[in-house]
Amino acid sequence: MINVWIAIGFATLLILAALVQWFIARRFRQHFVESKSFSTDDAITGKAAVLMAIRGADPSIENSINGVLNQSYSNFELQIVIDHPSDPAIEILRRISSQQAVAEKITVSNLSLDSDSCSLKCLSLSQAASRLSGDIEYVVLVDADVSPHPSWLADLLLPLSDESVGGVTGTQWFEPPAGSGFGTWLRSVWNSGAAILTMYFANPWAGSFAMRRSDLDEANLVDRWRQSMVDDGPIRSALNEIGKRVVFASPLVMVNREKCSLAFTLRWAERMLTWSRLHEPTFWVTIVHAVFSNFVMLSNFAVLIASLLGFLPPIAIGISLAALIAAGVFCSAAYQEARKCVNHSCRLRGDSPLIKTGMQAVWSFVCAAPAHLMFGWACLRSIFKRRIAWRGIQYGIPKNGAVKRLNYSPFVQSDKADNSI
Repeated sequence: MINVWIAIGFATLLILAALVQWFIARRFRQHFVESKSFSTDDAITGKAAVLMAIRGADPSIENSINGVLNQSYSNFELQIVIDHPSDPAIEILRRISSQQAVAEKITVSNLSLDSDSCSLKCLSLSQAASRLSGDIEYVVLVDADVSPHPSWLADLLLPLSDESVGGVTGTQWFEPPAGSGFGTWLRSVWNSGAAILTMYFANPWAGSFAMRRSDLDEANLVDRWRQSMVDDGPIRSALNEIGKRVVFASPLVMVNREKCSLAFTLRWAERMLTWSRLHEPTFWVTIVHAVFSNFVMLSNFAVLIASLLGFLPPIAIGISLAALIAAGVFCSAAYQEARKCVNHSCRLRGDSPLIKTGMQAVWSFVCAAPAHLMFGWACLRSIFKRRIAWRGIQYGIPKNGAVKRLNYSPFVQSDKADNSI
């Protein structure tokens, strides 16, 4: 009888954990939809510099650059720093730059490898930011896999009309296209939970981020980038130190529709959590969450296996199996709540909403348990990570958090879906 109560206890904990996840997602979705937009009374008119670092030709890079160049907010320039003259993206840049209509908007420069104490991306952004002309009032960061909508720049700059706001951020949603495999769906399901927290806490995301040039200078962010592994990592603390806050802009949940392999997703999750370890003081909360969620889930799997092998009463099979199914249903429902936030963001900026299909429910259910397992494994790996690969470059990360680039070679494009980024 005691063994049955153990099975009931583990089952209850798992269902409650999944229920809390769904409840948080639902409450946040209600808050997200009801939140007020920033006032347009104080219009932004100053000149903005959009900074983009490029190493390799991402599948969406041409759409990204063209999207930036076709903005309703016209007072801007696009500063691109490309990793090497032989980079696969150079032909795309030449073709776009040759168009007379956008030639005056875009400037392309080669990366100068004058430091090995930061990532190549941070080095690129620090180079671009340190060379801005005196008429630049706003600095905007964008990733090469982001496809900006026509009001993207205006949506980013508008909240800066409030002097207490030092930074405006969006976030990324991974929407698996038709025919996507397990790796693409696993990334989407795991990231959906992270997206909720990013939106709620306005965690800076350099894929779409804007700040005043004066705040960038006062916060000494260029020098911080030259000592950092990840570009958005030091932003919040730098702005907080000068008394400024970061806000999330509702129309800026940017949709990424690229496919990826399972191997890529595992590396990507590990890298994301390594960045969290390096830059987030609350990373211990992430560890606690990963440990608890994996404990209650694996305990139920252990009860199920023990019951099937005859070590526990047969009734424990139904208890643990029912708990695992219920938890998967609640996690799938939480994913759908997060997706509704994305659709609301799309409507705010005039984009078509994401199409709902039955396969989304199936995949989000199937990926629920693997996503938690990946979460736990990637957290564990990130704690002890002292070397990491990013786009073919090896970086050393000593215990003190310093960064050391260990090698360099120009980017070589691959046709494989798990090409490192």
